[in-house]
Amino acid sequence: MRPTTKPFFPPPARTLATALARLCFAAILLSGLIQLLGCTATYTGGSSTSPDGKYRIYGHVRGAYGHAFVDESAKKIWITIARTDNKETPLLERKYRVHGSDVGWTAIWGPPDILTIAFFDYGPGIYWEDARKTGVEKRQIRTVTYRFDSKAASFIEGSAK
Repeated sequence: MRPTTKPFFPPPARTLATALARLCFAAILLSGLIQLLGCTATYTGGSSTSPDGKYRIYGHVRGAYGHAFVDESAKKIWITIARTDNKETPLLERKYRVHGSDVGWTAIWGPPDILTIAFFDYGPGIYWEDARKTGVEKRQIRTVTYRFDSKAASFIEGSAK
């Protein structure tokens, strides 16, 4: 018997159907990866300027990954208080964790350089625009008070009153 160089089993025929099946599989796999790697958290933000125009607060709220923003879930809030000079010099930066639904915040500028920030929502699953239209009251989550310390030339976090 003579040795042969031919394979024992013939290679499978590459048909158009096989190529299309592989292409469809790759497309499904790629779309699944894009969904897993994509941004799945909601961000909201805003700002408020002090009545005298010297300071500005910036607040950003990030919802939980994989949840709608109105879901009752953990949220992260970044607060930055800056001087309103040409460089927007930051005077204080803080990060808070709260648990709530469509979380928002409001800044209350008080007399001499006192700032109170209230974090709130309108209850589980209630979107803020719907709450305002139907008259649903805000649900207080947390309150933080800051005062400007002239010695430190910065805002200092204090207890809420």
